[in-house]
Amino acid sequence: MAFSHFDGIQWLNRGRGVGPGMVVRDFRGRYGVNYAHEGRILFSCDGRGPVSVAAPIAWLTRPGHFEYGTQDGSAWGNRFLNFTGPRVARFIESGLFPEDDPLIPVRQGEKVRAAFDELHDLLGARRPSPPRAVHLLEGLLLLLHEQRTLAETPAPRVAAIDAWCRRIREAPHLDWDAAQGAERAGLSYRAFRKNFRDLTGLAPHQYLLQARMERAAALLSTGHLPIREVGERVGFPDLFQFSKRFKSRFKLSPRAWREESRAPQSRNRPER
Repeated sequence: MAFSHFDGIQWLNRGRGVGPGMVVRDFRGRYGVNYAHEGRILFSCDGRGPVSVAAPIAWLTRPGHFEYGTQDGSAWGNRFLNFTGPRVARFIESGLFPEDDPLIPVRQGEKVRAAFDELHDLLGARRPSPPRAVHLLEGLLLLLHEQRTLAETPAPRVAAIDAWCRRIREAPHLDWDAAQGAERAGLSYRAFRKNFRDLTGLAPHQYLLQARMERAAALLSTGHLPIREVGERVGFPDLFQFSKRFKSRFKLSPRAWREESRAPQSRNRPER
């Protein structure tokens, strides 16, 4: 007996890395979820705007004209998923994918990032599970829907862990001690690790490794430093270990990542 409960989604493309300064696209027949974890984004939809919004920020795209990115043309952390299919109509009818309200201020940035990356990693797996991918997409859309009703001020322990994560991302090359993070948050070490994983989807040492790899990806995309020096700047003085960790995270070697990210951008052209 065929299992069809999660049918109705066709995945088109996805990305996670450093985006171009501005994305200008006429989307046709496709829908998307986009997320910026840090920085400030300029956003316009169908000629309305532009408006400047601070990250963490998510937005939904559907058939229409969209422009988003950084006003000064600088690179920015860009996560996106594009899809189509008859199931999208159910998302729209249920309010899970509101076409007329695309911008979503995110209150639980680490939780949204973790949900997005879990889905992205599944789609990039050697043997992805299409039903589970649709399930995770619905979970991500539900999480984004919930962001609209959350209080602007998070619980103290959540704010403390968010602050700890922000410090890690600002200086990922340092050797961060989770015991100090627990002390700053006023939690036991065990409670800190549990709350950290609940919020980010990762253990503290895994989060640090991810922050290092994402900083390395940005340096490779936007700068001209030798690959060895990029590794050193994110806490990996050993080139072999740096390359191994980077490829494990992004499925490309640092050199291949640099070459691909500097290839002529096609995302700014109107969609055919």
